[in-house]
Amino acid sequence: MTLPIKAAVFFHALFAFLYVHQSAAELVKLGNVTLNTPVGEVRGNSLLLTANFDKNTPSFIYEFLGIPYAKPPVGDLRFKPTEQPELWKGTYDALVMPPACPQYAENPFPWYDTLPGHSEDCLYLNVWAPKEAVIGYNEGDKTQKRAVKLYIHGGGWFTGGASRIGYYEGNGDAGDSKITDQHFNEFMGIVVVTVNYRLGALGFLSSGTDNAPGNAGLHDILTAMKWVHSNIASFGGDPDNIVIFGQGAGAIAASFFLTVPSALPLFNKMVLSGATLYTLKALKGATNEYGDGSDNNIKLANRLAEAVGCGSSIAENPKDTVDCLKGVDASSLVQTLASFSPVFQQPPNVFLPQFERDPFAILNSNIMNSDKKKLILAFNGDEGSYLLTVNNPDVFGVFGEKDAGIDDVQAKSMLTKFLENFPQPDDLAEKLLGDLDTEPTVGNRKRVYQVMGHVNTICPIVYLADDLENGGYTVYVEEKRVEPPYNPWAKWMGTVHFNNVQLDFLRKAPFLINGRSYNPTYLEFEASYFNKVLVGRFMYDKLHKVITPFLIKYRSKDRFYSRFDKDAEFFYDGGRHHRNLGGKYCEILKKYFVN
Repeated sequence: MTLPIKAAVFFHALFAFLYVHQSAAELVKLGNVTLNTPVGEVRGNSLLLTANFDKNTPSFIYEFLGIPYAKPPVGDLRFKPTEQPELWKGTYDALVMPPACPQYAENPFPWYDTLPGHSEDCLYLNVWAPKEAVIGYNEGDKTQKRAVKLYIHGGGWFTGGASRIGYYEGNGDAGDSKITDQHFNEFMGIVVVTVNYRLGALGFLSSGTDNAPGNAGLHDILTAMKWVHSNIASFGGDPDNIVIFGQGAGAIAASFFLTVPSALPLFNKMVLSGATLYTLKALKGATNEYGDGSDNNIKLANRLAEAVGCGSSIAENPKDTVDCLKGVDASSLVQTLASFSPVFQQPPNVFLPQFERDPFAILNSNIMNSDKKKLILAFNGDEGSYLLTVNNPDVFGVFGEKDAGIDDVQAKSMLTKFLENFPQPDDLAEKLLGDLDTEPTVGNRKRVYQVMGHVNTICPIVYLADDLENGGYTVYVEEKRVEPPYNPWAKWMGTVHFNNVQLDFLRKAPFLINGRSYNPTYLEFEASYFNKVLVGRFMYDKLHKVITPFLIKYRSKDRFYSRFDKDAEFFYDGGRHHRNLGGKYCEILKKYFVN
């Protein structure tokens, strides 16, 4: 059944009456809804969330899945920059989840998309919107427009997705009574958009020529940003209040767009978690002054081309090599690339973004000369623990299932290997670790992963926060020390990288995880944080209106940050505000990151 916007109002009210007394939240598919947009008429799902957890009242959600924002990047368009899609005729059915982009998905990491159905035709986005916002816009009531959360997924440039990965969207279609992450966010009163972008070789291979110029994945994201800015008003979103949320590689991509003049008018705020643009320098060490993947990408492209029978020098014969690669099945490219070395170790087997000019110089220029935006930079308390386990699975197990201590020799060896792309990694490792116990201890283990977390996440956050604050931006930095109810990592690993996705980006966990019901205490904790801090305060410009702020403004001179845990969910006592983020580690590492 398809419901026009106005005709849907009475039908929705009837369902609200029928479900208002239900004690458990349930997601009910009511039918379909159609609306006109600048790109054509689109049909989506009309959903009822039977219990609003703030008021125990129903909420109505309109869901539009798999809207194309670009031409399918197939055939001759493989490796090329994104192109605008053809306008469709009639009504476009945006009713089912689009496929994720081709990627390696055989290891069970939380950010992997392990469901079948990956396709090279994957450049789609999803929109979830409160009913009131959509109807308000279509009836001319502009007061109903809502802040927009544009989510850019992480996954190290080679995995992840906007639609079907476990944490992000759940395991079924819209009407299967599973309450998913995005539905929680709509009930909080915002419009949510998630996007797919090309990954791995398909997203970042470069020949240095027009048929494979590189950074296709970044072009995809920028094209999606333009689509959202131009079209989101039809879905009840406010194009003047778009907040980009990025996690991991998605946070690197988002912060990169601070260096792109054409991207700056497309958003108003950012929330970055687990990484920043400076993290690229950690991935490549100091071997490239721009911190990009140029040198590694050429070597990797040559190796990939040779392995699939397309020659061995993309630099010497770019056209023929790329033409050959365009004829190789996408899944073969993915599997061949994954076979070179453990897929979670990067580099050498991951294609990275690359730049023709120094993005950090551009970043500082744009910061000084653009509108002053607001950002939250977030990290978890134990960002580096997974880096320790996945790089040393024989000692700890990939997920930390071996609760082992290490001695000083092991500790230095593990960190030296991790820092192998930096100059004199053994000396740097010794300087960062300081004095260690000679006997195997868990203290040595923690010291190593604390350093790893500073190298990949915390110091890159500090350096970007310094840049932004010195340029007049409003910056908040926060640390999360809350473990989600669904956590594949061992208890000793603490609050691991990506754990916060359940807390402040997308949150399926409190409702249903593989058939397990939500934890009400944890749900209340999450809801209060997300609603009061991110939605009510940051996204709607109300942080400054609280007498004692939830988040303290970052200042480069003292590097203030807020620590968020279950015992201090509102920060009212001020005791959870800390200074000198990064401490000695970021002072030692600064010369490798900041030119």
